[in-house]
This record gives sequence, structure tokens and C-alpha cells, in this order.
Amino acid sequence: MPIRLLPPDVIDQIAAGEVVERPASVVKELVENAVDAGARHVFVRLEGGGIDLVEVTDDGGGIAPEELALALGRHQTSKLLAIDELAGISSYGFRGEALPSIASVSRLQIASRPPELSGGMLIEAEGGRLQAPTPIAMSHGTRVAVRDLFRQVPARRKFLLPPPAEARRVIGVLERMAMAAPQVAFSLSLDGQEALRTSGSGNLSEVFADLFGVEVAENLVPVDGRADAGRVHGLVSRPGRDRGNRQWQFLVIGGRPVETGRLRYAIEAAYQGRLLKGRFPVFCLRLEVPAGDVDVNVHPAKLEVRLRREREVASLLHDAVAAALSFQPRSVVAPSVATGAAPPPDTGGMALPSAAEVAAGREAPLFTLAEELERYGRAPGVERPPETLTEAPAALGQAGGLFLVAADRDAIYLFDQHAAHERIHYEQLELQDVRAAQMLLSPLVVRLSALESQTLGDHLEDLVRYGFEVEHFGDRDVLVRAVPRLFGREASPSLLPELLDALAQGGEGPIEREERVRRELAACRASVKEHDRLSPIEQQSLIRQLWNCREPRFCPHGRPTYLRLGYDELRQRFLRR
Repeated sequence: MPIRLLPPDVIDQIAAGEVVERPASVVKELVENAVDAGARHVFVRLEGGGIDLVEVTDDGGGIAPEELALALGRHQTSKLLAIDELAGISSYGFRGEALPSIASVSRLQIASRPPELSGGMLIEAEGGRLQAPTPIAMSHGTRVAVRDLFRQVPARRKFLLPPPAEARRVIGVLERMAMAAPQVAFSLSLDGQEALRTSGSGNLSEVFADLFGVEVAENLVPVDGRADAGRVHGLVSRPGRDRGNRQWQFLVIGGRPVETGRLRYAIEAAYQGRLLKGRFPVFCLRLEVPAGDVDVNVHPAKLEVRLRREREVASLLHDAVAAALSFQPRSVVAPSVATGAAPPPDTGGMALPSAAEVAAGREAPLFTLAEELERYGRAPGVERPPETLTEAPAALGQAGGLFLVAADRDAIYLFDQHAAHERIHYEQLELQDVRAAQMLLSPLVVRLSALESQTLGDHLEDLVRYGFEVEHFGDRDVLVRAVPRLFGREASPSLLPELLDALAQGGEGPIEREERVRRELAACRASVKEHDRLSPIEQQSLIRQLWNCREPRFCPHGRPTYLRLGYDELRQRFLRR
């Protein structure tokens, strides 16, 4: 076939394919332009998940009337003048493709007024064809309305998701932008209902509270680290305040929210040994590196970047987060030593029984669901494991804040106290109906994120079936009046968001969802955690109950509950024959 020059409308739609994939792509481009224009307030309005309408209004510097038509021309920009500036882009974008590309697949209207002018100007385009600008009365700033996305390209339109799913993607875009630009106040309206609002105070902790609730913000710790490769600062979640996905992980480089798996893994590696399998930390970290060390032009939407000193940056992130976590207060405080008394012996981290504990032989409460557990007998309704187990080994103490040390005549054992307790709870919870409800004495007021609020609407029937009684109490606040009975003693404001997080992952039938509720929420939440100090009798009780479980070797997540070291193996390791 002969080579031909493509018609302009085909060129525009090919360019649109690189930049405009769905309503979230439109919102990203328009919001970035607003922030680049110096806006302090950005208001986004969606109808039909953004398929019918995306409208972005800002109070930024506006566009001069004589430049309004240029803004809709290809390769027009106010952010780049010379080729050597490509290596040091500090704005969110510079492509002249975004607005004309959006205009080529929608009906687009732009109204704008610079602050120094008394009136604004409006211009419209449909299918890339411009109309003559007309005067309009408006406040200073810019308003862009995009209607009927992909109306002229039905093949593209049919691949869009249902409106609620498209709206969730827009929420994700605004969450990332709010983290990258905390000094800007963002708000989102979905079909006339406010779904998201941030204060624009510039305080990152306040942004977390605005988006995800006060409880999330209160369980973040500051990070600040420096190295030759740059500086990192921001907030990360405390161990135990994790989530079932990575949706609340934000990395900002040069003021731009980016996606980079390699650096994310470096951050998560700092939590090694502190998180269960399938759980992920919450964080927003801002990375400052020399402009020449980062290339933002490796992805059409600039979601990915290339770093010249990536390995050093990854080490910086890991070390800074690990340092921040190591300084967090433990959930158990060691007994105080009287003035002038000798310091306690160095036991290498092992918690030995105190004289008072030995003398009294008193058993402090260990299990949250104590009435459902038999401390010294076989768990009711649970069969013995297939292999024959000996008598439960004798507990010797705690080590490392997480492990129980025990021994019998044949071996030494190391138990993961959290994993072991999870197994015990899980097998007990199998005997309970996940759908049985329990009314709360005092209703919980829960602040949901925009995504959680969307998920609540999508899965309200599931929640009722599980035993929740929930009613709206404001824009994104809800009252929880009842919870599944198996959560009765563990009901807290974080319970509903965690369950919504599990439901939002999808891809499961009702039986699998009930299994997830038992495994990932009830059993885990009710179990002892790392650094929880157990008395000698509590340690022995936990080991005996695990020994009587149907499957004592693994927790519900598949991690081992204990390791066994036989004395013969130990002799060999010590070179004794």
C-alpha cells in the first residue's frame, strides 16, 4: 500500500489515544493544568461517571482571551520554550496534545478569565472544530467542560466501565493529586453529591484525614531521611495499621505523583517481619532529587519516571522508613525499675516470668473471645491433626517481641504468637455464623474515604447479610449500629473500612467473601500482636490450644505457626556427634 499523510482528524484521534483513555485521564490532564496555573481551589464535577460530563473549575491565573484558541491547537504550550528544558520539567505537563486531543473525542467548552481582566471569554469545540470565542461573565480562573466522551468514537466508548467504576478511577486520580499538592483544596461532586473534599492547608496529615479519616491520619508516623541521592520526607503507617491493597500508597517525585514498583518494594521491605502476607502499608513519601537525575518523559501520562541513581534512592527510602518505624512506641511497656535498684538482667529480648507472676500463678486475660475458648482443653468441635502429636511443649518465655520459646524432651520450638493465635481463633470462628448480628451499645461514627463510600453503595446488601446495620450520617460519615457477632468485641471505627476494602477487591462469590471476612478480619483482629507481653500461663495456654487445633502448623494466611528444632539437629549444628 502506498504511504500517505494522515488526515488531521485521524492524527488528532491517534494522539487522543495516547492521552485520553477514560474520564480519569481527562480529569488528570485538566486538574494538572489547573495546579500549574496556580490554582488554590479545584472543583471537579462528574455526571455519569464522567462519561456524560467532566467539569473542572479552578481559581488559577486563567488564559488570556487572545490565547484561548491557541490552547486548543496541537503543540501549543506555556510550559516549555527550548529543548534543553525537557530535562528539567518542573510543571505537571507540557504536552500541547491534551486539550486538542480531548476536544477531538468530545464536546469541549473552555471559559477563562485572568485576574487582571473584568470579564472572561468562552470557546467551544466539537470533534476538534472550533467555534468563535464569545465574552462571558465569570470569576477569575478557568472552567473546562467535557461532554459526551468518545461520542464520535463508539468503538472506544463501549470499552468504558460502568459509571460507578469510572468514578472510582477519578477518585484515585484526585487522591494522588491531593497528596502531591496538599496546598490545593480539591473537591469532587458525583451526580450532585459531594464525594471528596480536602482543606488545602498544606498539611499532609490533614489531607490523609480529609480523604481517609482521622483514625488513619492518627496512625501515621513522620519520615525524614537524607543521603547523597536526595531527600525523602512524608508519612508512613505504623505496623498493624495496614491494608489489603496498595491503593493508599503515594510516592511523589519532584512534586509529581508517580507509580514505580521498584521503589515501592524498597519501602515495603522496611516493614519486613511487621506485616502479614497480603497486607500493605499506607504511606505518602515525597522524594527530592536533582532535576537532572530524573526523567519524567518515559510514559505518555507521566505516571512512571526513570531515576539515574535508582539503587541509591531505593536504599534511601528503605533506610528512612525503617528508621522511622524503629522509633515508634511499643504496645507493651517494660515494668519500671525502682530508683537505685539494679537494672534487670539482659535476656536478649526474652520475656522471663517475674517473681510476682511465679508466686501468684495468676492468669491475666489473653483471648478477646475468652468465652468461646477453652484455655486448657481441646477446642470444642475441632478434631486432632492427622499425625499424632505429643503433649504440648512447655513454654519457656518470649523472645523478639513476637516469638514464644518452648521445649519438650525431643526438641525446642519457636512459636509465632500472632500466627498461632490466628489459627486458634479461625477454627473457633468456623463454628460461628458470620451473618449473626450484634447491636452495639454505642453506635460508631465512621468517616469513609470517597472510594469506600462508593463501595458501601455497591455492597450494601452484602453488609446487611453479614450483620451490619449502617446508616448515612452526613456526606461521607456513617453510623454503624450493629456488626457481625464475631466482631462484637473488636468493633472499632476501622472495622467497616477494612471490610469495604476486602469487598472492593471483587472477583469472589459469597462463600469466598465470607471466608475472607473470617480469615483476614475476625481471626486477625482478635489475635495478640507483635510486642504484646504474655504471662507464663498465657504462653502455655496459647501453645496448648494450638496443639489441639485441627491444623496447628499454619495460620489462616498459610504462614507457619511454629518451627521445631530437634536435639539431634542441634547437636549436629554444634558439631557434637
